[in-house]
Amino acid sequence: QRQEFQAEVLSLEEKLGKLELQQQALAEEEDFDGADALSAKIDAVQQCALLRSVALTDLSREGNSIGELNRQLCTERMGQVNTIIAELEAFQTTNQRRLLKAKQ
Repeated sequence: QRQEFQAEVLSLEEKLGKLELQQQALAEEEDFDGADALSAKIDAVQQCALLRSVALTDLSREGNSIGELNRQLCTERMGQVNTIIAELEAFQTTNQRRLLKAKQ
């Protein structure tokens, strides 16, 4: 989804550049009505590009939040696994001592 948004933003920026060049050409030709008409299109494309950029930023933040949550969960899980390993090692040591006592 991130790549789609990036592609859309780039496409909109390209379109915006072309529209601005058209508007400039119309203004140079003194076709002010045509230039004004393009202003509305330019505003719409700018707004669309801004919305896509914001969505892309939000998506990136969300991805970072998920990554941080995964790291926290992994750290917690490793702590739990280490606790279980320590308990199993203690249990094994206790059993070995009992076996040695039983053999004597």
